[in-house]
Amino acid sequence: METQNNEQNVQAERNDPINPQYFVIGIVCYTQYQRLLRMHDDIFQKVSILIAFMSALLIVVVNDMHWKKMLEAWDFSSSQAILHTCVYQICSITSLVGMLIATFITLRLSTSNRDKELDSSKFTTEAVMRMNANALARKMILDLEQVVVSLKAMLESKQKSYNRAVAILTVSTVLYVAKVIIEHI
Repeated sequence: METQNNEQNVQAERNDPINPQYFVIGIVCYTQYQRLLRMHDDIFQKVSILIAFMSALLIVVVNDMHWKKMLEAWDFSSSQAILHTCVYQICSITSLVGMLIATFITLRLSTSNRDKELDSSKFTTEAVMRMNANALARKMILDLEQVVVSLKAMLESKQKSYNRAVAILTVSTVLYVAKVIIEHI
């Protein structure tokens, strides 16, 4: 009889209505989680486009580098010739190195790290299944919030790296344009 009453009490606790505040908090957390997943996908898409662009640009830059001419081009006849050669070679090498660095940064970003996603297997254990509705809602919200915080930190880091790669690529492209202009002077 006592065992039956205990089972009925446990069943009654599990069937207690969930506090409305948990619904509101859960919806807010889930909305932010979905927004962060979309941001992750957007960053991944931008990185993919940037890799394609940099691949084409690197092919052009490497093919345009006159390596032998650069090594043999040191003309010490005048200070203007030395300056011209120095600036040309500095622009050439710096633009190539910058593009390679931006490429490596972007390639590191291209690996998707979605292990920060919500793991639903946490909620299928026997202990969790026995929790009352409010305790379960609280646990789900706290777990979702933990995932949101870690996902947000990871995305901020990826966005900073992406911005750094774009800045390096922009400077490298400007240096390459300067190299082309100097080459034709």
